[in-house]
Amino acid sequence: MRIDSLQDLLIHELTDLYGAERQLLQVLPGVTRMVRSDALRDVLTQNLEETRQHVDRLDGVFDLLHRAPAAHLSTGMDGLLMHVRQLMSANVDHFVLDAALIGALQRAEHYEISSYGTCSLYARLLGLDDIADVLNETLEEEKVADAELTRIAESQVNEMARKAG
Repeated sequence: MRIDSLQDLLIHELTDLYGAERQLLQVLPGVTRMVRSDALRDVLTQNLEETRQHVDRLDGVFDLLHRAPAAHLSTGMDGLLMHVRQLMSANVDHFVLDAALIGALQRAEHYEISSYGTCSLYARLLGLDDIADVLNETLEEEKVADAELTRIAESQVNEMARKAG
């Protein structure tokens, strides 16, 4: 894709986000089944449902742009999720694994936060306020998910990991 304008850049970034969300949909169920902490499992289950909604919202954004959504591989998210998969296949104490997965998943959340924030700004600059509002709604949900992961890490998971081994 040739990128000659801010709108082209917005579409390029939205395509990356679309791929990133779809990649998360493939990994989150396995992570959710693997974690030991019930609180973490609950947050991941909620995050999985929200991720499905994010894909649906992005479908709507592409509709507003009169573009078909393209599911390209997000290389940034791919690297982050490769780390998650490596952790899941490593010989790691279950409590330590929960802490490690929180950290790895927060990296993915931060990638999404950055991406949604950037796309929302581009859309607003282009006068696409309806699209910016949709992207901002998802941005706020990503921030909440990140905060929930931090809360669980600080309130129980990291302490359990410290006591392991």
